[in-house]
Amino acid sequence: NDLLYPQDYYICNNERIKNYIIKQKEQLFPEHLCETHLNVPLAKILRLLHMMGCKTILLTECRNVRAMQICDFWFLSHYFSNMYFKENIKNGNKYQFLETIQIPLKSVVLFENEHTEIRKAIRNGIDVNQIITINFHNKGPVDRFTEKLANYLNSNNNKSLY
Repeated sequence: NDLLYPQDYYICNNERIKNYIIKQKEQLFPEHLCETHLNVPLAKILRLLHMMGCKTILLTECRNVRAMQICDFWFLSHYFSNMYFKENIKNGNKYQFLETIQIPLKSVVLFENEHTEIRKAIRNGIDVNQIITINFHNKGPVDRFTEKLANYLNSNNNKSLY
């Protein structure tokens, strides 16, 4: 019974290595925060939503420590009414997680730049019209977003955006 099969050692060893890498990243990351870049158009939109009284959440597959380091570095934390991280998403699907915390996918406006994540959102029930992509180099996205946001709020008669 004490026999350790190679595949068992590999799995155990990988978990140990993964945890070591996570700890190293968390310890070293603060030294490199100044090398990160803020998506300024998206930050302006986040500020606008906050000023309008909209409820916004951060839902990320990033780990809590690193996500909070980034948000705090760029002074973004106070714009979110709730924050959910990789540790919160037990099944690995952030869209199913939204439903477990009683956030209907039809009430979601998703900001996403990654094509694979956009496809995943659509597969999980978020309508393509609910997805907004704000790239770093877009010109004038705040004005286009404001119009789209106003239309959304008028059609749904509320100020709840997730």
